[in-house]
Amino acid sequence: MKLIKIFGILLLTLFTMAGTALAADYTISSLWVNGDAVAGSLHVEPGQKLVVQAHVKGLSGEAKDVQMKAWIGGYEYNLIQAETSMFRVRSGVTYSKTLTLELPNDLDTGSNDYKLHVELYDAVDVVSKTFNLFVEEPRHNLQIQDVILVPGSNVNAGDVLYVKVRVENMGYKKEEDIRVEVSIPELSVMAKTYIDELSPRNDDENSQSSNTLYLRVPEDAKSGSYEMNVKLVYDKGYTTLQETRLVYVDGVSDANSEANALVSVETGKTELTVGQEETYQVLVANMGKTTSVYTVQVIGAGWADVKAEPTMMSVTKSSTGEFLLNVTPKLEGEHQFTVRVMEGDAVALEKNISVSVQKASKSGNLKAFWLVGILVLVVIVALVIVSQVQGDKVTDNDYDNGYYQEQKF
Repeated sequence: MKLIKIFGILLLTLFTMAGTALAADYTISSLWVNGDAVAGSLHVEPGQKLVVQAHVKGLSGEAKDVQMKAWIGGYEYNLIQAETSMFRVRSGVTYSKTLTLELPNDLDTGSNDYKLHVELYDAVDVVSKTFNLFVEEPRHNLQIQDVILVPGSNVNAGDVLYVKVRVENMGYKKEEDIRVEVSIPELSVMAKTYIDELSPRNDDENSQSSNTLYLRVPEDAKSGSYEMNVKLVYDKGYTTLQETRLVYVDGVSDANSEANALVSVETGKTELTVGQEETYQVLVANMGKTTSVYTVQVIGAGWADVKAEPTMMSVTKSSTGEFLLNVTPKLEGEHQFTVRVMEGDAVALEKNISVSVQKASKSGNLKAFWLVGILVLVVIVALVIVSQVQGDKVTDNDYDNGYYQEQKF
């Protein structure tokens, strides 16, 4: 008798598990990462983008409010993840969904093995698959950790700018004889030094600062912002890395070429989003006695796509004109750029703008959703109030029949 009971319990458990397994109305029928199907481990590198594509197939009925999420654990500072918006899955229909993940540059490669989890879920059910990743650093990969400027990014004409470059080896090969160069091409100044060697990525000695480099700014340098190039040459000269920093020089102005314009640059837009265009307004007022031609330049905006409309315009005396700078960020982080307005050969204005760029989010859609919800709620409340008022109205016959008095008591 006991055996029959135990057998019955086991059978009931099996049926329950089977019912749970078949509860979902959908499944992930196919999965690819960077075009490769699930088989063994896929080799990837820190800093690489992973394009995750899945085929979602409806099995039965109709599933609403379904989402797909891809995530990777094991990163110390954040969860690497991306997810789709909600969608509907119908029986017999296959849906293609794509997500993009970006592996951090500092992802630990000590163990190499990671798992990419792809989940398909709604409020009740979850269907998941995993993809094995073998994360390995590239053979040669130096990065510029920091550029230290003394006395700072502002310097006077005729002074010396001291530069120290912090370099990190993120590859698995030891690097030797690394040439470090800094230059300001517009001022024809350049200096270089060498870092003897840097150990591989997972070694304690994989980062080091260069010797101090000296750039003497010419005494006749004109005031303005200049691009300073920081360049690394390594791997026996076969690999080059270059980044740009902005340096402002407080120098001399051309007495024979002075601008006669008042320029105003909109600077209040400091919070930007990757992939979303932001427009800055540049107003120019010609205070001179003749018509002048103005041009606009944007310096140090390699982190974004920038379009000026127009790039050149003619403004008559005592009149105004307008430039529009359309800035679309490509990289998140803290950035800056310089807006320079020229009147002929004279600098009418230079303005440095600092911005903080964030990743794109779904906040806009959520705002629209809540706005619609609030409007619907207001309409419902209004209808309820009108209905209540209509119900409380007392007719002349009610007064004649004494209804009002009775209700008061």
